[in-house]
Amino acid sequence: MRRGRSGLSLDRAGTVQAAPVGDARRWLKYRRYGFAFLAVLGALVAYQYAGLSAARSLGLTPTPARFTELYFESPASLPTRLATSGVVAFRFAIVNREGAARTYRWTAVYSSTGAHGLLASGATAVGSGDARVVAVDVAPPVTSGATAIVVRLDAPRQSIDYHVDVVGPSR
Repeated sequence: MRRGRSGLSLDRAGTVQAAPVGDARRWLKYRRYGFAFLAVLGALVAYQYAGLSAARSLGLTPTPARFTELYFESPASLPTRLATSGVVAFRFAIVNREGAARTYRWTAVYSSTGAHGLLASGATAVGSGDARVVAVDVAPPVTSGATAIVVRLDAPRQSIDYHVDVVGPSR
């Protein structure tokens, strides 16, 4: 039997024969490698979806940080002096990085030597990954002197503040 380049062979009588059985076995062997490759690929995909969550629950992989940002929107524009007949006006931002929508309860208070009290309070709903700006416009808190204006979140417990000199007669 002579074999040509086409994979066909001639028998002794000169009749053309189909590809020999050895070529079919070789093809089956490579097909098995293909199935093995697909099985390994499937196992890796399954690990990514199932195994990764298990590893995360065991603390073996990092989880994204969850936090809330609280800041004055324009800290450079906050007043340093304030007349008792004026208005305390400021804006603060709440940024939700907690991974779910939340409603933040907040209070704005003042504190000075011998006096402290509530300026304003409220609740602000913030979607996951979103930011909300809250504007506060209230009457000045005290008769005169150095005063701290503090904005607090109830949960998570955070606060920011700025200092202002209140000047003018008593109310």
